[in-house]
Amino acid sequence: EIFTLSLHDALPIWLTVEYAAGVQERVPEDKRAALTGVLANDPRPRYQHDSSRVYALEFAGLEVKFTVDGNVLTVISAEKKGALYVGNDQQQR
Repeated sequence: EIFTLSLHDALPIWLTVEYAAGVQERVPEDKRAALTGVLANDPRPRYQHDSSRVYALEFAGLEVKFTVDGNVLTVISAEKKGALYVGNDQQQR
């Protein structure tokens, strides 16, 4: 039996990471590069590729929510875990 591996299978696919307006500022400056690196590696489950789905992960005390459309990941929110944001007001849960 012959096993073939295409170049596409061997190389990771990096996503382009974009932040919705005002979201990047909610991530501490010293954590932004690390978060962007994690997101660029596509943290979604391998079996999910739904462009309308909102995904979430915890990172550095933040709940980060994002969508993926093609090779572009868009961070739509980054909130402190345990905090609830209503407009410009923050309330503890």
